[in-house]
Amino acid sequence: MRPKCFERNVKPGPSSILAVVTIVALTLLHFPANANEKYAAAIKAHQNGDSETALVLLKELANSGHIGAQTHLGTLYEHGRVVSKDDKKAYDWYRKAAGNGGIVAQHKLARLYEDGIGVDQDLRAARLWYTNSALAAEAEGLKRAASFSQYRLALLFLTDKGGEKNVPRAYALAQLASNNGLDQAQALAAEIQATMSTAELTEAEELIQQLSTTDYSLFE
Repeated sequence: MRPKCFERNVKPGPSSILAVVTIVALTLLHFPANANEKYAAAIKAHQNGDSETALVLLKELANSGHIGAQTHLGTLYEHGRVVSKDDKKAYDWYRKAAGNGGIVAQHKLARLYEDGIGVDQDLRAARLWYTNSALAAEAEGLKRAASFSQYRLALLFLTDKGGEKNVPRAYALAQLASNNGLDQAQALAAEIQATMSTAELTEAEELIQQLSTTDYSLFE
């Protein structure tokens, strides 16, 4: 039986938006001060309605490999803000940022692969990038950010699309996402648990324990 939460999309509220801002800010630590200053200037220009200046600065930074700028451009193209909506360009910028280690971009890239937006649907790739995002966020102590990718992975593990169906893993991931503060994950974990055998629950608890001791073999 497929849980009712399966079709439920996670809508970013104020707390998730704050998490995204925090993660993008953390990426600035990996770049020189002048790049960070230019990125801050781009954000300020955008906020002040100077879209032309913002785009020039963002594209210059993005082309030099700046993760925050690449992610920001991807978001602008995805939602058609300042620029014309272009799913392919959104995919391209998320892919570059994700390849450079951008946690937010990795999650967004996974979602594009899952939904087939800007790229052919590839659920195996979606699993891979959700995994990368979840692990990177956990490693940085960004629990709330990790919860979104853990939740999406849980839903994918309830099917055999893009990989094996594994209910204990789905439950473990949903429970982890719930522990990390995602309300939707709590409901999903409860629905999955209601369908599980005692043996499956035992296996899931062992998987959760592995992650609590930083053993991430769950995702392999």
